[in-house]
Amino acid sequence: MKRLAKISTYLMLLCCLACEDVVEENIEDDVVVATYPSQGTIITGNAVTFEWENLEGADDYRVQIFSEATQTSVLDSLVEGQNTLVYVMNPGNFSWRVRGENFAYVTAYNFPVDFEVQSSDDLTNQIVNIVTPSSNYFTNNVSNVIVTWDALSNADSYTFEMDKTVNNTTTTEIQDAGLTTTSYSVSSASFTEDGIYTLKVKALNSNNSTATVFSTKILSLDTQVPNDIGLLSPNEAATVNSNTTVNFSWNIPTDSGTVQSPITYQLELSNDDTFTSVFGPSGGTTNTASFSFSTVGTYYWRVKATDEAGNTTISSTNRSIVVQ
Repeated sequence: MKRLAKISTYLMLLCCLACEDVVEENIEDDVVVATYPSQGTIITGNAVTFEWENLEGADDYRVQIFSEATQTSVLDSLVEGQNTLVYVMNPGNFSWRVRGENFAYVTAYNFPVDFEVQSSDDLTNQIVNIVTPSSNYFTNNVSNVIVTWDALSNADSYTFEMDKTVNNTTTTEIQDAGLTTTSYSVSSASFTEDGIYTLKVKALNSNNSTATVFSTKILSLDTQVPNDIGLLSPNEAATVNSNTTVNFSWNIPTDSGTVQSPITYQLELSNDDTFTSVFGPSGGTTNTASFSFSTVGTYYWRVKATDEAGNTTISSTNRSIVVQ
């Protein structure tokens, strides 16, 4: 009996330790300390680096910035796992605050901190804010790529460049200086093959430029259709009971394209083998999905793969499943 008691005590201790690993620390009574900009800071230029002290128990931080002139929100951003945020801002008076977050709890915000952003003729450390395309943009269509950016105070002109990287080899495809507008239309002929294209913009004036660093956005051209999918389970004509969860699985072939766009898989279910109408759970990035059939009968299933660039496979071969 003593031995059984010891074993039970040991198992209870292990359970407690396991529970402690997954229980989030309660940080509701804590406050994150904002360190920069501090109250009354005047920042010259447009690149503002927000900083705060790390808080034990906080996994992420939510930063909010408000315009003093319009009393409206300028930014509401969740910063994951770090205590700094660089944000491009126009001249004006602002306030900012930050709070800590984890899976279960959030802190209160600190008291708002006021600061001012002033324009400057010195562009050396300023950043051109590229608006479009979005960051890490995947596409299979480059017929209408227009790069746009926000005007930079005191800039006289802009330089646009585009680099292409294929198999770790980078070449410059476009260099165009003296631009006086805040957009650039890239000819589809400039995208010569699948690859990673780095879109770069810097500003210049009569005094200096942002020359040391270009602002960049990444466009990945991927015209390769995902490889064919092989169905794993259930087997052909498998029999299952109604109102029970059926687990479907399939293989994920290696992406053989130059660019590996993220892929989403869609399980399609139908009452007929021509898939005139389809239903099923929402898509996901893994090679499994589950579904419960409420009505008896014979159904058919297949899987499609669509990558973030917009390429979709021809559907996999289909299998039947009998619900009884």
